[in-house]
Amino acid sequence: MSRTLDIQVGPELVSIDLDSLETEQPDAYVELLKEANSSVGVWTRLAAEYWRKGNAKNVDIARQICEAAITALSKQSATLAPAYAMLANLKVAYAQRAPKMILENARVDKLSGPTKDAYMAEANGLMNRAMELERTDVLILLTRGILQLANRKADDAQRTFDAVLAKHPNNVVALTGRARILYQRRQYAAALKGFQRLLQLAPDALPDPRIGIGMCLWSLAARDKARMAWARSLEVHPDHYPALVLLGLASINASKDVRLPDSERAAEYALGIKFIERAFKFCKESAAAANALAEMFLRKGTSALTTALKLAERTIQHADTLPLLADGHMRVARALHAQGDLAEAGKHYEAAGGVLGAVGLAGVKIQTDEYAAATHVLEKLLQPTTVQPASASFPTPAGPKLEATFMLASLHAFARPGVSSTDLARGRTKARELYERAMRDLEIASRDLARASGVVGDDARVNVRGLGEEVAMHVEIARLWTEDPALGIQHASAHSTHFEKALHALSEALRIARAAGATGDAIFARLLNNVAALRHGEGAYEIARGMYEDALAVATGLPSEEGEGISVSVLYNLGRCLEDMEEKGIGEGGHGNAGEVYAKLLSRHGEYIDAKVRQAHILTSQNRMNEAHDLIKQALASAPHALNLRAYYTHFLLRVGMWKNARDFVFATLRDCDKNDVYALCAAGVVLYHQAREAGRGFGGPGGTDAPMSAEERKKNFVRACEFFEKALAQDPFCAVAAQGLAIALAEDALGTLAGALGPPAQGFDPSKAAREALDVFAKVRESLADGAVYANMGHCYYARDEFERAVESYETANKRFYEGRNVTTLLCLSRTWYAKANKDQSFAGMRNALKYAQQAMHLTPGDKAIVYNIAMIEQKAAEMLFGLEASKRTLVELKRAIAQAEHAQTHVNPPVFGSLAADTSGMLPYSRDIADQRRRYGDTMLRKRAEHLAKQEEYENEVNAKFDAARQRRQDEKERLEAAERERLEELRRQAEVLAEQRRKARAEIEELNLKMAEESEEERERKVAKKRARTERAAAEDLPEGEGGGQKKRKRTTKKRTKRGRGEDGDEDEGVRLPSEDEEDAMFSGPEDRGEAPAKRVPKKRVIKDDEDEDVEGTSHKRKKIKSKEVISDSDMDD
Repeated sequence: MSRTLDIQVGPELVSIDLDSLETEQPDAYVELLKEANSSVGVWTRLAAEYWRKGNAKNVDIARQICEAAITALSKQSATLAPAYAMLANLKVAYAQRAPKMILENARVDKLSGPTKDAYMAEANGLMNRAMELERTDVLILLTRGILQLANRKADDAQRTFDAVLAKHPNNVVALTGRARILYQRRQYAAALKGFQRLLQLAPDALPDPRIGIGMCLWSLAARDKARMAWARSLEVHPDHYPALVLLGLASINASKDVRLPDSERAAEYALGIKFIERAFKFCKESAAAANALAEMFLRKGTSALTTALKLAERTIQHADTLPLLADGHMRVARALHAQGDLAEAGKHYEAAGGVLGAVGLAGVKIQTDEYAAATHVLEKLLQPTTVQPASASFPTPAGPKLEATFMLASLHAFARPGVSSTDLARGRTKARELYERAMRDLEIASRDLARASGVVGDDARVNVRGLGEEVAMHVEIARLWTEDPALGIQHASAHSTHFEKALHALSEALRIARAAGATGDAIFARLLNNVAALRHGEGAYEIARGMYEDALAVATGLPSEEGEGISVSVLYNLGRCLEDMEEKGIGEGGHGNAGEVYAKLLSRHGEYIDAKVRQAHILTSQNRMNEAHDLIKQALASAPHALNLRAYYTHFLLRVGMWKNARDFVFATLRDCDKNDVYALCAAGVVLYHQAREAGRGFGGPGGTDAPMSAEERKKNFVRACEFFEKALAQDPFCAVAAQGLAIALAEDALGTLAGALGPPAQGFDPSKAAREALDVFAKVRESLADGAVYANMGHCYYARDEFERAVESYETANKRFYEGRNVTTLLCLSRTWYAKANKDQSFAGMRNALKYAQQAMHLTPGDKAIVYNIAMIEQKAAEMLFGLEASKRTLVELKRAIAQAEHAQTHVNPPVFGSLAADTSGMLPYSRDIADQRRRYGDTMLRKRAEHLAKQEEYENEVNAKFDAARQRRQDEKERLEAAERERLEELRRQAEVLAEQRRKARAEIEELNLKMAEESEEERERKVAKKRARTERAAAEDLPEGEGGGQKKRKRTTKKRTKRGRGEDGDEDEGVRLPSEDEEDAMFSGPEDRGEAPAKRVPKKRVIKDDEDEDVEGTSHKRKKIKSKEVISDSDMDD
């Protein structure tokens, strides 16, 4: 049945078919309404029917009808409020499809016409005119609420809708507005109930309540139910685009779920794009749909950049939320960036703001070589106080600031033109900090994303937007940690930390390369080589060797030139690894294998100096000095100015003891090659210091001189040595070797009198103070130079200050940590220190430690006569020390052992001791033959008293043991006496306890017997009382029985009166303990069968009297009972009878 609108035109009634309005001309209807002088309600009804049709043309017709109504009814302006209200609503409808803004420089999507704000301004003006005419009408209030909601005045809109709902609780429009306000306030549960109520009231309403239901469910994390609600909305309203947009965005978001297989994610993305495309066909002004499609076309590449740009511009012009506006600017910027328009792209990046905008702007600045500006943008972004707008593009747990952090770190690490070395070092320090923070945040984000995605396991990780999966980035991180110029001034633990971080970065790069399948290219081979070198440095020789061999295999398969360059480096590193394995005694490595590797390398590149140096080093370790010397000379002939080679040759000359040659060579290096070479300066200082210190002592070696120096010449050489150390420090302020050389000079007073060796010490010179100052220097050197020599020198200083315990600690550290117990000099220093400490403390245990270290040194150098002399001296001194001690400060065992050692020093001939040492006729001896002979004679004299000392010690210990035994016996006797006394005391306590227990047993028996008798007496008394009670009860009952009808009444009367009289005593006082009955109780007691219709009951007062009398034994009640049973009461009863 069709719907019609009847209009009375004069005598004629015209009906307008409302279902066929689209085929009619609106002008005819307007003229008809004017002719009929129709009311404003008819005009608005017709306009509403056109508006309900939905398309833009019908909305224009509805607007024209409303405007015509206002014109036609201008004389009836008081009735025009509905027309103004409808026209305001129409302006709101126009605003919904109007652009929010117009881009003046739009490249593709060029729009014109009024903006959303212009329409809203017109709607507000119309609404104000309507409110002037009518304020209480429901339609006016609803229109006002809609406008307030559109103007984002949620509080005002809520008050308006509440006012409507107060009168019309089921008004659909008001309920819709209130539910939307609740949703905007994030009260999702309450909003959900509101939309559900709407669905019950108006299932076919538009806007569809199912849209709101789905959005509430989505916000409450019920995603599947939300999609079901939107799908149902699409079934009910197939042409309603909001459901399509929401379903499309939901599917696109689902495609980002890492828990889904790739096939399902691809299917979800395709479905989402399909929904979005359908929605955009229905409403091309939808900013959300345009935004999603712009991202899709951007992913297609350069071929679709124009379409992506148009859609992104559409997003900007129609966006009504900040996230959509930011996304629109971002996508315009990306499209322009890809097209090469960097200037415009930068403007849109800046307009987008947020993290992504800053990252994009920084990228543009980098492309235009504005590195400082790019750094400034990113640093401003990463400031903790920076507040960034939300973005819908990154729903993952990790925000896009990670990208910005990585980018800024790389900028700081980059050696830009015009940057000073100081600024570059500062920038690299900042880069390391940023990379560390970014990797730490990435680790947390990966764990969180894995947990959110349902990935289980302690080490569960999920890739976060591909961050941290670039080989070049990890290589850059490793380079930052290995090329830090401040490493030279840091503690050894800092070196270790940097080393570990560099190794971790390169290992990650290697893992990424393997995962990408790039195991056959040059980058992979270089990564293997570098990781192997770091593993080599940390002592994992077997792992390093395997990785070197793998790298060599990869390099073999590369093109000849590139592969050969990598192979040379890998072969050299492999040779070094095999050398170290031989020194550590690990695996199958050996100098033979290393030599073969170097030989192979030299056969391909004969002028490879480093390989020749390593071959010479192997020959030196095999004591083939001449062959090693020849190889080094060949290398020098090829590269006479190679400073590293010249440094190694200097080291070689010093090692073989050619001090004079070393001095000439190092001076030639400083003169002909580089006068500021730090190694040469330090070597010159060492040579001169050694020459001045050891002059004339016969330690010059094959290339030295035994000619004695005067004191002035030695002082001059000391001064020159210190000058060279100072020059080295001037070139490298962190040179630990030079600092250590100056500290040694300070400790030994080399610039003074060498502790009296060059003359009498200067007045006020304090060796202990000099050693203390030197210790301060060594402590600083120790923080930067991890070498045993530093700890050995600190031990020397402590020894000079007689701090023997700390000296032992320093020597032990050097011996165990750096020399593995195989450094003869350190062992002898330990022996010397223990010897001095034992003499100071008169400790035989200290002498044993000194002997132990001296014997260890002798095992390493069996032919060293100085060590043999020291061993004999320690053995003899131990016996001498014990002979000089009192018997109470030594033991017989120690004395016997010391005597045995002294006899060894006197009589043992292999190795030679004092007698053999004194008879040695060698030309150069490290000791005095005369002193050795004197020690021999002294030992003979001392040992003659050994029997005496042994007897004395044995006698002393026997006495002490006897005293101990006597004391022990006394303690045992006392203990036994105390134990006997304790046993006797315990026995007495036991006897007393038995007596007490017997007494208690008898007492209990007596009590039980007494209780039994009392129980029997109580039973007899109870029976007597019961009989007495029975007799009294019977007697009382007999007294209370009436004789007749009149007599009963007479007795009741008299008794009542008498009881009233007896209620008080003679003085008017109430009788104590007696309760007077009430009138009702009296009637009940005295009424007979004729009054109550029942058998006569016992009198309550009589019962109370008898009851009280039963308790005769209760204290204080016997007197009252006698008063109750007084003679006067009994007389009344007699009269009654």
